[in-house]
Amino acid sequence: MLILCSVLLLATLPVAYSDEPIYILPVLGTPNWKFSLTIFDGKNGNGYHIMRTLTNLSLFPTDTLITGIHFESIPDEWVTVTPDFAKNQLVPFISQHLSPTPSLSLPGRLSTELRPISDTLLHGLIGHKFTSISLGYYGQVSENFVASQVDSGRLESVELLGSWPESINNLVKTYLSRDFPARLNFDKSGGARIKIDQELFALLFDKFLKNALFLTSMTGDLAFRPKNFFRVRPDLQTIGIVSPRTAGNDVYAWKSPTQERFYFVIEFANRGVELYTFYKPVVSVQQSGQA
Repeated sequence: MLILCSVLLLATLPVAYSDEPIYILPVLGTPNWKFSLTIFDGKNGNGYHIMRTLTNLSLFPTDTLITGIHFESIPDEWVTVTPDFAKNQLVPFISQHLSPTPSLSLPGRLSTELRPISDTLLHGLIGHKFTSISLGYYGQVSENFVASQVDSGRLESVELLGSWPESINNLVKTYLSRDFPARLNFDKSGGARIKIDQELFALLFDKFLKNALFLTSMTGDLAFRPKNFFRVRPDLQTIGIVSPRTAGNDVYAWKSPTQERFYFVIEFANRGVELYTFYKPVVSVQQSGQA
């Protein structure tokens, strides 16, 4: 595996361009990082694109942009760097070459190796405007990063992974208060829960009525009495149309006033509730007969 230290490697490979994400992972058992960034390197005799892994940051094409930052093990080729190189050269390099609409995916699985990486990366990128973030909680730096993205007014999609402190509620409310569509997910598989008070519910429901909410999942505890739901837009309430995600759970649903077969759902579980939006596909007569 290639290793970059404080001096950039020399290379004589031809320069070309292609917008690609960068992949980052910790090197387990060490403080080092590894990254993988592929760039377009011309075409072969058959006209197919040739892609190569960048090993020298100084040879990154000037007309190329990094579209996202992902913590995934998809690539086959990686470059290992020291923490000092990552902080002083790799993160500034990423910052310099980010596209105007980048995405960030940093998992919620906290580890000894991942904690310092997340701290360095989020601090280095906090001034950038991301359109999509999927982020675990790594301490105050994670909350500060989400706050900066909400304030930027550019954020379109938010996924919060794992357990977050209750203070995240106010950031979610601010995000929902913006005048643009909201895509939101609290990953329940990672234990993410949120306190659902009347203000938060009202913001979610208002977005839904405006056809501006895509809510994958929000699991938490109600801070008000469930009977209050009966007073909310009774003209849109439905019975027996939406099935629960978990068999045996009770569901309460409203249909969209503008979008056919689109619903806002509250599912009552043993522990708290789950809120989500749901699109009910059309079942053809043929499919129905086969079923």
